[in-house]
Amino acid sequence: MPAHEAVNIEIAIRWSGDAYAGDVQLDQPGSQTDAVLATDVRIDLNIESLLAHTLDAAAYGRDLTAQLFAEGSMLTAAWRTARGLADGAALPLRLRLRLAPAAGVLHAVRWETLCDPLTDMPLALDARLRLVRYLDSPNTRPITFGPKPTLRALLVVAAPHDLARYRMADIDVSGEVRRVRESLGAIALTVVGDVDGARSRRATLDAIQDALRAGVKPVTKIHVLA
Repeated sequence: MPAHEAVNIEIAIRWSGDAYAGDVQLDQPGSQTDAVLATDVRIDLNIESLLAHTLDAAAYGRDLTAQLFAEGSMLTAAWRTARGLADGAALPLRLRLRLAPAAGVLHAVRWETLCDPLTDMPLALDARLRLVRYLDSPNTRPITFGPKPTLRALLVVAAPHDLARYRMADIDVSGEVRRVRESLGAIALTVVGDVDGARSRRATLDAIQDALRAGVKPVTKIHVLA
């Protein structure tokens, strides 16, 4: 999505003396300059507290959100401003998270679990929000990406023939396969399900394993529709 089709809020976090500090900039459609919403905001990150929630992503996200967007802080106010602008313009909100390269502990934090401090909704579940992590490097040599691998996908459609017995509607296997093919475009697709041309007509674990062993990897995504 081009930058002009979204409201962009960038939160840059770095080590500053005895604590982490954050700076916030805002970029919105129609503006030729960025707005500085906050600078040098103290962020008290408690890594040990986060580690205590390692096995509970929801609790981890709530704790991380409370630490980053402390009540009454400038970061929370900046988020409220950016969210309001995006909602008012009916545009997505893109959160650019820029972490200092030397702050190694920051890169181990599970930022993808962050929640909206205004609604408590996980950002990863918000269809109108984009979370982007920026990686800076002090190395002046040009950085280039390697060649893209050939992508292939495996689609598994489970469609039991006795669904009526449980008062459930039949699954449109052909329709599901057609829609996935249209979405993937030129990506090669292997199908396991009751449809013409499928590698196996039964969506069993053995059939899935057989398809993977036959060279479907790297798998773009596995769809299980039931």
